[in-house]
Amino acid sequence: MMMTQERTFLKAQQQLREMEQFVEQAANDGQRIDVVEPGLMARLLEIGRTMLESFVAAQGNGDAGDELPAGELTVGRLDQPHTCRYLSIFGELRIRRYVYAVRAGQKIERCPLDERLGLPAGEFSYVLEDWLQRLCVKESFAEAVSSLQTLLGLAPSSRAAEQMNQRMSEHAEAFHIEQSPPPGEEKGRDPCGHGRRQGRAHATPLAGACSRLAPASRQRGESQQEANGLRGRGLQHRPLSSHGRRRSGRGLS
Repeated sequence: MMMTQERTFLKAQQQLREMEQFVEQAANDGQRIDVVEPGLMARLLEIGRTMLESFVAAQGNGDAGDELPAGELTVGRLDQPHTCRYLSIFGELRIRRYVYAVRAGQKIERCPLDERLGLPAGEFSYVLEDWLQRLCVKESFAEAVSSLQTLLGLAPSSRAAEQMNQRMSEHAEAFHIEQSPPPGEEKGRDPCGHGRRQGRAHATPLAGACSRLAPASRQRGESQQEANGLRGRGLQHRPLSSHGRRRSGRGLS
């Protein structure tokens, strides 16, 4: 069943009341502030996910009529909505919407709701990719994943982080070439101050460019192989307890 915006608002209001109760109880119990902070953060993330669900619900179910053009093809709306998994900085969303194909069982050619929302080809949100890659620039993939888990309660796999880095590096060289060098910049060096590299782009100096490189891969019409390559590659949401400790690792279903 598709969630309506009204239902998500009611859910967020209930979560806000629960957060107020948590603060009142913590004050009555004389808890330390460093114990209260992570409990608040966990609840704020829950409210953020609910409000993001509300935003998606307001965009409709992707039904754009019986048929749509898809290049040289005319594709029809499939009878049953399909669900995609979207991993945001607030946690996992399951987005249920209508899709279009030549016929059932064949490749999905159009997803009007995905196009309207600007969903990525894979599962990870562009914001989550950007934040994780900023950590990967300074730390190993495993350390970056651990830092993200500490901050947001999210635990993508090190392999997924590495694959994000590899995909984004494919656009890095072209991005750097397009930039005008700052005044007085030494000739032959790139805008980030790194020596120009011949051939394949270096994978690491991406932090400042991550969010600006993302639009290059924002079309759902990209290779489905890329989309499938990231699906199911392990991102778990491990919520904080009210005392800041992780609950036992339960992956998202």
